[in-house]
Amino acid sequence: MHLRDGVIVAAEAEPLSGNGAAMEIARWQGAMITEIDAEPVIRKNVTYSLQDIQDLFDRFVIKGASASSFDDLEALDQAVLLIHQFKYPEAGRLLAQLLKHNRFNYLGWLWYSRLLKTFDSIKKALAEAQKWGDHDSTVWIEVKKTGLGMASCSTGEIKRCLFCWTPIDADTSRCGYCRAVQAFGKEKPALDLKKSEVITGINRYINAFKEDRQNGRIGYVLAVGFFNLKQYEKAAKYLKWIASLAPDKPLYSRSLQFLIPFVMDNRQQEEQPRPSRRIAEVKPNRPADGSGPPIILVVEDSPTARKVISVVLKREGFGVVEAGSGEDALAVVKTLNPGLILLDVMLPDTTGFDLLPRLRDFDQLAETPVIMLTGRKNSTDKLKGLMAGSTEYLTKPFDPQKLTSIIRKYL
Repeated sequence: MHLRDGVIVAAEAEPLSGNGAAMEIARWQGAMITEIDAEPVIRKNVTYSLQDIQDLFDRFVIKGASASSFDDLEALDQAVLLIHQFKYPEAGRLLAQLLKHNRFNYLGWLWYSRLLKTFDSIKKALAEAQKWGDHDSTVWIEVKKTGLGMASCSTGEIKRCLFCWTPIDADTSRCGYCRAVQAFGKEKPALDLKKSEVITGINRYINAFKEDRQNGRIGYVLAVGFFNLKQYEKAAKYLKWIASLAPDKPLYSRSLQFLIPFVMDNRQQEEQPRPSRRIAEVKPNRPADGSGPPIILVVEDSPTARKVISVVLKREGFGVVEAGSGEDALAVVKTLNPGLILLDVMLPDTTGFDLLPRLRDFDQLAETPVIMLTGRKNSTDKLKGLMAGSTEYLTKPFDPQKLTSIIRKYL
């Protein structure tokens, strides 16, 4: 929790930040308070004062949580896993337990809203999410697309997009927000597909499928997801797997028959020679005569970390361009063709997992090496990074010699 002149400026208690994190930290018992030097620039994300927090605690009769009590983070992760295994009742009970324990967990409210069926109940749940996490882009994007989805629903019965969770009519075959097809046999992949939304959903279903490989529904959704991304071979792989699990289920065999022409057409296109890729009005990643150093784009929100990385890279003879957010990075690559990208996972306006597919949409970056740098060390995050299209995944703190060695390997 960061304070400036006695005022709370920002707070983080992973995975929460802002108001939700400040309230979570205020509940802790036996915490050690230590003053440390912070980075010079800290973005404000808490709107409550210490007095506001005290007033809320008095109003809701909320007591601190002991170290051995309910694990919010584990409960949220388990609930999200259950949702992507289509075990909605179990997930709903777990989320209700989480929110009873900690009503400030805005991500819990967000996922709980996705299980609700009526507009009024969804709005109430999202209002709670906004109250504690309105600074978080995950929340306000959810509010925006939920509002758009509700406005387009012509019937009282709604379902959710399989990938971005936008409300859609029960009989609709395509999501109005991310444009993803919801089943095989009706429509082709959209040209205006929001790939980052679909990839994020696919990553979650892959984690769910690892835990429950006999679940045909997960396999079917993964096949639909890869179909939307025009990765027809992967889609066919999942359909063949679940069809072998349930050979008497006609949906899987019909879907596979629908997919086969796409697979064959894709194979024929791959066998044809591809024209050379030309980049219009984009600066090269080094001078035309090849004499200059390769340019590396460093996408990192921490000014201190960016400075350290830049010093290391420049000392090794590389050119460096910095970006402090996802939008900054997207603006840079419109006029620059970097030879390699160093990408932080946690950014102020997005995540590296969501930003990378958007960077790959630029023709000149389709095959550019991307090394993700993050403080997270678990295998799930590494899998998400590789699924998003990263070339390497390194954890902080990094060894400068190892980093430059990997960079040279790809350049």
